[in-house]
Amino acid sequence: MTEQNQNSPDYISLAYQQMAPAWALIEDVSGGQDAIKSQQRVYLPQEPAEKDEMYQRRLQRSLWCDHFNPTVEALTGMIFNKSPQLGDDVPQAIKSDLENIDLSGTHWAVFAQEVADAALRFGHTFIVVDYPQALPENATAADERAAGRRPFWLHYLPQQAINWRIQNVQGQQALTRITFRETILEPFGEFGEQEITQWRVWYLNEAGRAAWQLFRATTGLDHTTAILDAGSGVTSLRRLPVVPVYGHKKGFLLSAPPLKPLADLNVTHYQSESDQRNILHVTRVPILAIIGTEIEELTVGANSIQNLPEPGSDMKWVEHSGASIGAGRQDVLDLEARMLQFGLGMLAPDGARSQVTATQSLIEGTAQTSKLTRLARSLHDGLEAALSLHAEYRSLAQGGSISFSDNYLGLTLDPALLAQLVQMVRDDQLPVQTVWQIMLKFGQLPDDFDPEQALALILENKKKLSAAMPVQPAAPVGGPLPARRDALPPAPTPAA
Repeated sequence: MTEQNQNSPDYISLAYQQMAPAWALIEDVSGGQDAIKSQQRVYLPQEPAEKDEMYQRRLQRSLWCDHFNPTVEALTGMIFNKSPQLGDDVPQAIKSDLENIDLSGTHWAVFAQEVADAALRFGHTFIVVDYPQALPENATAADERAAGRRPFWLHYLPQQAINWRIQNVQGQQALTRITFRETILEPFGEFGEQEITQWRVWYLNEAGRAAWQLFRATTGLDHTTAILDAGSGVTSLRRLPVVPVYGHKKGFLLSAPPLKPLADLNVTHYQSESDQRNILHVTRVPILAIIGTEIEELTVGANSIQNLPEPGSDMKWVEHSGASIGAGRQDVLDLEARMLQFGLGMLAPDGARSQVTATQSLIEGTAQTSKLTRLARSLHDGLEAALSLHAEYRSLAQGGSISFSDNYLGLTLDPALLAQLVQMVRDDQLPVQTVWQIMLKFGQLPDDFDPEQALALILENKKKLSAAMPVQPAAPVGGPLPARRDALPPAPTPAA
């Protein structure tokens, strides 16, 4: 990279440079066949003796089979197989905003799914809670209401965060400055448009307030580009409104794409598939070989006869034995199996070496340590942090909570296991609350099920049933007592 100006907002940090190559791979793989083929030799190397024309033909014959995007979509869908729920503690004012969280008509749950998708692809991503610029000083309350000014959320990819500063604030790492690179389209002329690059810098000012400054790239008459100040502002927040969400955290704002091994396998599969198609292209066409003579004119056909002028000459079709074709096909199949296995590995516990059933996985708590669960937890924490920032903008005491289902596979509980659990409750070997927790994980109880309320209702019903049962009459006072075995007279002695 060329020498950079450390005082310019377009400065690219060292950490960014280290993570960027992996992001580039993920971007290309996410872009599918068109993106992969546009890179040509990056993902499909040209052989040393292969002519350019032959390489281009092989490139056109090669087929990119996308195993990456369907895996990302499936894993993200598992987190959202049941819609996340807002807690009762979310203020009504914020609930109304969440219906259109980005001011572009996006529901907050859809926004959350987009964030999860990006974190799963790239390793981390950002939620930024922003607020429209203030109206002029003479604006009235009616103007404020008419403008509909309220907090809104933005989603930034990690490729946009090009530099940042972290400081120790009260014993904790805190983000004190971050620069996002943005690309926007603006009208140009009567019908045209132009692409503009700008840098939005969030920072804590001297008063401890979250502030922002915007810079834009401008091309002058001499065709040189300069970065100019394009605006600034100060918020009411005491912290930056920037929330990272991690898919595979390596450190503060440091991550690695959790599915990069899958992307590498997909590229390898593309190359192997290309080799396989190329060898099939060659071996499908037999070659006519003429041995021991030269023939100036040759007619080939079912009703033709060819005389060979030289004694001992020969003519025959030469074909590939096909031994390598089977090996190539097996290599393609093996790669497909490994890609599938890696996708399923996102659901397995970290360091797991043996396969367990879905029921065992849930009951033993292994799902709590899976890579997908870590992503879901980071997403959960990030969304609640964004709610907190949203509340601060609105001068509310709290933003509230969000709940996610951890039954990613949408599994149902094995009836035999459920019956066994119920019997353990009857035998006083297991609390009923534990069975309820398991059933909730499998989605076999309503989302609004309240264990405490259910237990109170059970105890109340027991009291009612006990009060309604008839009481056995007591023996009359002074009445005859039942005979006792030890009070019986001794048995008579048998006669001699």
